[in-house]
Amino acid sequence: MARSDAAHIAIFRDTWVTFHLAKRIFDRGWTYRLFPWDQIIVHPLYATFGALDAAGSVEGMVSFLTNPPQRYLYVAFLAAAPWNHGPSRQRRGVGAGLLGFAVQQSTKEGYGGALVLSSTPESESFYEKLNFERSGDLDDEGLSIFRLSPNDAAKLTKKYPPLR
Repeated sequence: MARSDAAHIAIFRDTWVTFHLAKRIFDRGWTYRLFPWDQIIVHPLYATFGALDAAGSVEGMVSFLTNPPQRYLYVAFLAAAPWNHGPSRQRRGVGAGLLGFAVQQSTKEGYGGALVLSSTPESESFYEKLNFERSGDLDDEGLSIFRLSPNDAAKLTKKYPPLR
């Protein structure tokens, strides 16, 4: 994992956006949502990290809200690269590995691994499989809020070690 910078913005624009747009044109069932990573990476409220493969390709990204007001780390954005999405994904476990990294960061920050995030409807089952619990609340965009307890965080990192 590497702290994201301007070089990752170029990789994001050249690879993720291009791949996503091509899939949208040719695959009517394509459900991937593309976050504005070029803005998120440089935003002062977020600490953004990218999972890089040996060739330097960004396989996934995760952003945390800096200075969260509660007793957990708030995962503001999490995404595997579009080619790691859907039934024909090239690499499995990128999203879970990013969450393992988030748990590791939460522990370093003194939150015991606890995480909170909002989920798009397409991703809710992914978080539920990883023992996130639906809080019953919605965020400002109407997305469901999920929580991961420190106990469940420990289970997650045993099964899905943090990406490095």
